[in-house]
Amino acid sequence: MKILAFADTHESFTSRKKIDALVKTERPDVIVCAGDFTVFEQYLEQMMDWMQKLPAPVLLIHGNHEEEAVVRKMCAHRSNLTFIHKKPVLIQDTLFIGWGGGGFDTMDAQFDHHAKEIAPRIEKATKVVLVTHGPPHGNKLDHLHGGNVGNRSYSNFLKKNANVVLAISGHLHENFEKEDKQHNCRLINPGPNGKVLTI
Repeated sequence: MKILAFADTHESFTSRKKIDALVKTERPDVIVCAGDFTVFEQYLEQMMDWMQKLPAPVLLIHGNHEEEAVVRKMCAHRSNLTFIHKKPVLIQDTLFIGWGGGGFDTMDAQFDHHAKEIAPRIEKATKVVLVTHGPPHGNKLDHLHGGNVGNRSYSNFLKKNANVVLAISGHLHENFEKEDKQHNCRLINPGPNGKVLTI
């Protein structure tokens, strides 16, 4: 499966054009947006309409610049957009798990509870892709000002589930385009211009 992932476009026209070009040349099977596609929901409608027109299914979560309820409602009447926050989606043999918002907490009890609820689906999946706005803890993606500021709930999830092959996140602009590996899982902050990944 070929995935085009991006995060933190913050309405950038330049980033949208680069993503459009990648989509055209790479022809991904699925497109993943890891949140913060606006600046506090300015031009939200335009950004949603742009993603709706992309020529591949778009899975997205909200970031700390968008409200969960608003994005969920706006995705409901756009056939090409699937809001995956708290709603896992199976595409081919891959289960996509989304958890949006935040980016500042080092633990997330609600995520831990959600992971337990969907554990049977995770166990049955051949491959799992985790999409969060903030990064997991303890890697190149969450290293900032001499320390690690990521979320331990996410990194614990990767440790417990060996079939998570890819974790996509954003939030920390300083770490755009960085990659790492943690518990046999490939980690990436694709940045606003998009990255093409094959799993």
